[in-house]
Amino acid sequence: MLDWLDKINRERERLSELEDKLEEKKEELQERAREKGRKQAQKAIKRIDPVFAPRRLNADDAKVIFHPIDYIVFNGMKNGDSIKGIILLDRETRDRTHRSLQRSIEKVIEHENYEWQTLRVKEDGTIKFE
Repeated sequence: MLDWLDKINRERERLSELEDKLEEKKEELQERAREKGRKQAQKAIKRIDPVFAPRRLNADDAKVIFHPIDYIVFNGMKNGDSIKGIILLDRETRDRTHRSLQRSIEKVIEHENYEWQTLRVKEDGTIKFE
């Protein structure tokens, strides 16, 4: 036979189990809402950003140059500590001079006719070659 203290303890356990189930349900609903929000945000970004989003690039990884190309994208820079690749991104053009410049850049890359140099700009503005 249960005494009044056993009944209270049993009721507390039941309430505790219900609270745990409720917390699990709450977390599940929050995750669903987050995922739904992410999808809606991605759709909105695709409407606003016709350059980077359709190519699955992070606009924060891009540096604007405009000449001789529009952007240099350091793919993966914002997501982590390693860059997956460097993308030269330029608009499609019918201008002969600009198209010739684009082909020239393509040839340099294809033939690996480039040199990589690392330069560091110090606090005082001087440049150090590495």
